[in-house]
Amino acid sequence: MSGSNPYRPTPYVKLKHPDMNGSVLADQIEYYRARAQEYDASIAGAADLLVPGKDLLLNLGQFDQILELACGTGIWTEMLLRMGNEVTAVDAAPEMLEIARRKLGEERIKYRQADLFHWKPDRQYGSGLLCELALTRPA
Repeated sequence: MSGSNPYRPTPYVKLKHPDMNGSVLADQIEYYRARAQEYDASIAGAADLLVPGKDLLLNLGQFDQILELACGTGIWTEMLLRMGNEVTAVDAAPEMLEIARRKLGEERIKYRQADLFHWKPDRQYGSGLLCELALTRPA
């Protein structure tokens, strides 16, 4: 095994889903657009479940710029503002972004509407966080 590294990372492979340009992605975006107004109330009972994750985030330290993917209504954005000088919050649903904007304002937050499968950042970020799994929703 001389010269060979068993822990060498596997090469980057671009994963493709046959429907990410079509109905699955469109359905996902529409689902969150329709739920935006009720979203915070629907998860209010689970707020205690978020505490350990928020504590872990705070332990990561301070950052200059943070990229938050699938930011939704800004539930995690508020915590990220405590950790960084600037947060770029990206979500596909404009209704979710508008709620986050009303709750948190625009100071130190840049909101971007884009689906994550087609968005191309305009710069590099030192840290990022995916707060909502973009392809999951209750049946």
